[in-house]
Amino acid sequence: MPRLGLRGNNSAGGFGFGVRAPYNIDYLIVAGGGSGGYEGSNYGGGGGAGGLIWKTSNTIIPNTVNSIVIGGGGAAATSPTSNIGSDSTAFSLTAKGGGGGGAQGVAPGSDGGSGGGGGFPGGSGGAIPNNGDATQPTQGGDSGTYGFGNNGGSGNDDPNGGGGGGGSGAVGQSDTPCNGGAGKDMSGFVTTSYGVSGWFAGGGGGSNQSGYPTPAGGQGGGGSGSVFNATSSTAGTVNTGGGGGAGVSAQTTGQAGGSGVVIIRYSGGQQGTGGIVTSSGGYTYHAFTSSANFTA
Repeated sequence: MPRLGLRGNNSAGGFGFGVRAPYNIDYLIVAGGGSGGYEGSNYGGGGGAGGLIWKTSNTIIPNTVNSIVIGGGGAAATSPTSNIGSDSTAFSLTAKGGGGGGAQGVAPGSDGGSGGGGGFPGGSGGAIPNNGDATQPTQGGDSGTYGFGNNGGSGNDDPNGGGGGGGSGAVGQSDTPCNGGAGKDMSGFVTTSYGVSGWFAGGGGGSNQSGYPTPAGGQGGGGSGSVFNATSSTAGTVNTGGGGGAGVSAQTTGQAGGSGVVIIRYSGGQQGTGGIVTSSGGYTYHAFTSSANFTA
C-alpha cells in the first residue's frame, strides 16, 4: 500500500491536503483615539490618538487561532471628564487607547497611547497642569518597544486656545493654531488603501480664538478643532485611531475619537483566514475593523 507523503501547501487558508510550514507576518495594531475635551469655560483640548504598534518578521504556526480585539474611540465628551479610547490587542501586544482632551480650567487632558491636549490654561477657571502624556512608548515589554505615541499640547495663552492632541508621529501643538500631532505614514507597508491614504493615529485639533486659524487634526485621522463661536470640530476618522476635535464655546461637546484597526500582511498568496482579505504588490493583507479571530 503506498504511503501518503507530506508536502508544503500555500493554498488559501491551507485548504487541501498537506502540512504547511511556519511563515512570517508583519502587523500593525492601532488603538481607539480619545475624545476631544469638553469646552469648560470656552476652550477644550484635542483628543490624543490611539497608540500604534508596528512589528515585522514574526513567525506564526499554521492553523493557530489568534484573537484580535479592536478598540473603540472615546465617546463624545458631554461633561468636563473626556473619554479615553479603548485598547486594541493582538499577538500578546497591546496598543493603548488615546487620552481624552482637557476642559479649560476644569480638567486636564488625560494620559493615553498619545496624550490628550490641555484646555486653555488661563481664564476664569485658573491655570492647571493640563496636557496628557503618552503611555504607549513607555509600556514595558514589546508593546512599548514597538509602540509609538506622543504627548498632547498644553494650550496657549495668547491667543487663547486649547492644545492639540498628541499623534503617533508628533506631539500636539501648544501654540496657535493648536493643531493635532501628526500620525505615522504606514503607506509603504500597508499601501494607501488603509487609514487615510496610509496614515494612522493623528491627534485631534485643539481650539483657538476667533480670527485665528482653525486647528487642524493631525494627518492620520485626527478630527479638526474649532475657533471660538464656531462649530467646526469633527470626530476622529473610524479605523485610524485618530483623536477627536476639541469642544469650544458654541460647540460644547468634545468630538468622539476614531476606532482602531489591526492589519496583518505576509508575502505570497493567502494562507490565513479572518478579516477583510486583499492582495497587492506580492503581499496578502488581512484588515480587522472589528474584533474577530485570525487563523494562521
